[in-house]
Amino acid sequence: QRALVDLFKALKKHGYSNMKWSVPSEMREMIHILQLPIPTKKSLSIAEANNLEEAESYFYKCTLELNRLRSEVSLFGSQYMSQREMLLMTGFSDHGFLMLCQQRCLLAKTIDDMASIK
Repeated sequence: QRALVDLFKALKKHGYSNMKWSVPSEMREMIHILQLPIPTKKSLSIAEANNLEEAESYFYKCTLELNRLRSEVSLFGSQYMSQREMLLMTGFSDHGFLMLCQQRCLLAKTIDDMASIK
């Protein structure tokens, strides 16, 4: 239990939020997440395209894991964590996922801008 509390404190110290209002409600619905811009490989070198592919793979893994976490928390709960701790964990995860989506959108925009300059 102490390790979990320390983890939550460290996340908060590094700027993560567990507050429900810190993440738009649309970020909790897959239909809206799927409408976010997707970075394209056009005008990228082979190395950059490979990096982008790895980043996209990471994004999709995070999406699946977060959905699985939400489902497990809402359906099963945990015998090792309190309801409050599960809500904190979900809140921090949502905020981390929001930052990941923001970075992905910024990357998509940057790639498009670079392609238009060339």
